[in-house]
Order: sequence, then C-alpha cells, then structure tokens
Amino acid sequence: PDKIVMLNRNHGAVFFNSASIKVIRDSLGRTDLTMDDLYGKNAADFFPGSHLADEFMQIDEQVMATGLRATHFHSVISPEGPRTIYTSRIPLCDDAGQVTGLLSISRDITALKQEEALRQDAFNRQRDALIREIHHRIKNHLQVVIGMLRNAAMLRPELLESLSPVIRQINSISNVYGMNVFSGLKPI
Repeated sequence: PDKIVMLNRNHGAVFFNSASIKVIRDSLGRTDLTMDDLYGKNAADFFPGSHLADEFMQIDEQVMATGLRATHFHSVISPEGPRTIYTSRIPLCDDAGQVTGLLSISRDITALKQEEALRQDAFNRQRDALIREIHHRIKNHLQVVIGMLRNAAMLRPELLESLSPVIRQINSISNVYGMNVFSGLKPI
C-alpha cells in the first residue's frame, strides 16, 4: 500500500497512514511506536544518519517554498532487497493560498521496474533476432547478385573487366555486414 504522510510548514509530521508508520518502525527498529510518538517529528528523526533525511527535507522545503508539486524516485535497501520508491509531494494551502504544509505519497514501484526491465530484455532479444535475420537476407541477396554477375561475365567474357570491380564492391558491402560472400571462392 501507499505510504502517506502529512507535514506542517515546519516539517513536523501531523498524519501517517498505517503503511508509513510501519516503514518508520522498521527504520528505527521500534515496533512499539505509535502515532502520538511520531507526531511533530521530521525526516531526520525518522531516518537518523541517513542521506535520505536531508534529501527529503530539501525536497519538502522546495515544495513548501514554491507551492509546486514535486515527484522523484529514490532507492532504499529493505529486508526484501533493493527497492525503488516513487514519491509525490503536494503542497497544502490555506484559504488565503499560503502553503501550510504538504502531503507526501510514496509507492514502491520495484515490481513495475522489474517488469519494465523484462520487457526491455524481450525487446532487445527480438531486435537482435530481427537484425540477424536482416543480415542473413542481405547475405543471401548479395550472393544471388554476385552469382548473376559471374554468370554474365562467363557468358560474355568482354564484360569481365567491367564487372570485376562491381563484384569486389559488393563483396566489400557484405564485409561491412560481417559476411564474406566469397567464403572459399576465388574472387574474379
């Protein structure tokens, strides 16, 4: 479930949902913490000594100072392993339009990122197979063209001198694709 925290203008927490309380309990190693224990505390209290506390407080201050929503990704290490978290911070305003705090909503998107990586791997495999197929077809077509040119040179020997450079050029093109259409054959 999403983790939801509401902060006042001084970065003090004024609301947590149960999922966010669990994260803080796990972070501090204290399963006995209640909402009352956490009320008014800030990120530095929840994640002591962590670079995330400073990062979160800077982003929170930016949102409250500008009145603009902010989203970001961050990575955390959990008992399940590395996790990717997407967080959206939304300024809260009073009737006069003054920012009074913010609402932070965080979602673990690790599974989505893993699915995305699997899709990208499948795409890469498909692309590589397509490239191999294209190279194979190019090779076959170049072999047909060279065969036709050789036949023409055998039927009309006077063309041999003008077709030899063309055949060499086609062979060079096949080498660009990593294929030598003359494999085992003597060039003209």
